[in-house]
Amino acid sequence: MHLTPQPPARPASALPPGWTRAPLSDIADVNPPRPLQRGSNAPFVDMAAVDGLLPRLRSVTERAFPGSGARFQNGDVLLARISPSLENGKTAIVDALSPGEVGFGSTELTVLGPRRATAAYLYYLLKWDAVRGPLIARRVGTSGRLRVPTAAWDEISVALPPLAEQDRITAILGAVDASLAAAQALAAQLHTLRAALVRDTFTRPCIQQRGDQLFSLGGGHPFSAITPDPAGDTLFLKVDDLAHPDNRRSIHTAAARFQACTHPGIRVHPPGHLVFPKRGGAIAKNRVRVLAHPAAVDPNLMVLAPRRALHPHAFAEALQFRGLATFADDAGIPQINFKHLYPVRFAVPPLEAQRALHETLTALDARIHTEHARQEALLALRSSLLSDLLTGRRRPAPTVPEPPPQPPMS
Repeated sequence: MHLTPQPPARPASALPPGWTRAPLSDIADVNPPRPLQRGSNAPFVDMAAVDGLLPRLRSVTERAFPGSGARFQNGDVLLARISPSLENGKTAIVDALSPGEVGFGSTELTVLGPRRATAAYLYYLLKWDAVRGPLIARRVGTSGRLRVPTAAWDEISVALPPLAEQDRITAILGAVDASLAAAQALAAQLHTLRAALVRDTFTRPCIQQRGDQLFSLGGGHPFSAITPDPAGDTLFLKVDDLAHPDNRRSIHTAAARFQACTHPGIRVHPPGHLVFPKRGGAIAKNRVRVLAHPAAVDPNLMVLAPRRALHPHAFAEALQFRGLATFADDAGIPQINFKHLYPVRFAVPPLEAQRALHETLTALDARIHTEHARQEALLALRSSLLSDLLTGRRRPAPTVPEPPPQPPMS
């Protein structure tokens, strides 16, 4: 399948030959009747099972039908009608049921039965910002419980190509989604491998030592104690800095800097020390980072200075493997203090094993980053193709049938 050269510009309102314009309610039945007996066991789909990126259901379970809820069959398209699931792109094609079987799901799903569009074409229409945006804009209800009203399906019109061209369009978009699914699957495998390597390193038999034998801990200073200087030679870290994309494993940047030489009373921690949240909800995010640049920290962060038996990056993985929340005192506001870490016994694999883990994880993380970048590029490509193909600005060329084989020459 390939795209024809772009045709000469035409008025924005003009449609390609053979295309028509119709409201969404004319190309699909909205919540069509699907018979299902109350109390009967049937396939069930909850909102979490509706994918936000790809036209798939992540899982289908079985439940007794309570008498209410969205009902669907193979070939229907499901769309979340409530915030924030609608904004998050939750849309799927139903294709996992047995022939003639009817399933049900959350009342917050709209079921669309394709009428003048194929299921795949309808799915991609609903993924397109030019359709999803107006649906979102028409939501009604209270804040946090906004829903798409039934009238919206009559009010939003779309351009509709003939069925044969719909198939050609969705073949192109489906190929992009197949690549996206492959990239997702590979990234998931790499994450699984990464977790297995960390688990194996820190659960195999090895010596155990108390925290106070392995590291020392330090606290921070209030932001008011420094004079910020964008050209400063020292970072001043706050909790939000741990989430910066450039600080995924090591701390390279921060929103604030200062000159250490003009602040002799501020403790500056050298590269190789670990930083993590010590209070509040940030503990649950389980972010442990290693300083790659001299830094001071605010009082909501704790700094861990590893001794010679620990490789900094390997021990950061060990803390995340165990989970920061497991060390916290949760009497009201979660907190991690010196008393929560010093008495704890930690596995201490041989330093060579820790170094090997760090090197392997560094290579794995680079590959994972590549796969995530590939996903972002594919999503950008899909967005561009949706705009071009669903408006007819670019049109896939009809498939030319192969000529029949010629009989051999006598």
